Amino acid sequence: MANPTTNYSFAMPTNSDLVKDLPADFEVFGQAVDTQMKTNADAATQKATLTTTGDIYYASGASTPARLGIGTTGQVLTVSGGLPAWATSASGGMTLLSTTTLSGTSTVVSSINQTYTNLYVFITGITAGATYYPRINPNGTAGQGIYFCGGAGIFDVATSAQSATSGTAFSTTSANNLVLTINNYASATQNKYLFMSGASSVSSGTAFITGGVLNTTSAITSLTMTTTAGTASFTGGTMYVYGVK
Repeated sequence: MANPTTNYSFAMPTNSDLVKDLPADFEVFGQAVDTQMKTNADAATQKATLTTTGDIYYASGASTPARLGIGTTGQVLTVSGGLPAWATSASGGMTLLSTTTLSGTSTVVSSINQTYTNLYVFITGITAGATYYPRINPNGTAGQGIYFCGGAGIFDVATSAQSATSGTAFSTTSANNLVLTINNYASATQNKYLFMSGASSVSSGTAFITGGVLNTTSAITSLTMTTTAGTASFTGGTMYVYGVK
């Protein structure tokens, strides 16, 4: 018997061993191979543990592999009771609720999901047939409009007699973008706090950041975007409405 260099240092018979020694040599060699094979098998993770596409392995205990089935769309991997688990994204996540192309003198986003805390509205690439002041009417209520005036900010209109006529009007180019956040939009008992910013391409670019309060206790279920008094028609632009937990 000799001990040549092998992966497991098995003692293997050589061509110089006597014939009478071979049975005993092979017994020693076979026992070592059998022991090592069992050790390897015990340490291996069984492929059969995974039964479904998307399954992942985890240790449910020391040297104890287990299967975690795939979660559902939108879930994130988290920890529950010291073990990995799938769960719905925690508060703070944003979900795209609607994508709407602006057209004509009025564009409506209706049936807004009421299960979120805040609304985040991003409007990009706005174009119109003439210079204008963009306006959003929550719930389509006449006289209650959020006016965006490049450099002048918001006008919280409580009566139909008021209108936005100051500040820098938006131009007809496509470099006009607006962002609006409506806090606590689904409340039916409280006024709605607003934060907005925007940029107009007029006068080599005019930007503004401002905020205010929408004087209504009604839940916001729709948004109507128009140009001032409907004097210009939208020829392009997209409104993205997100729900924020």
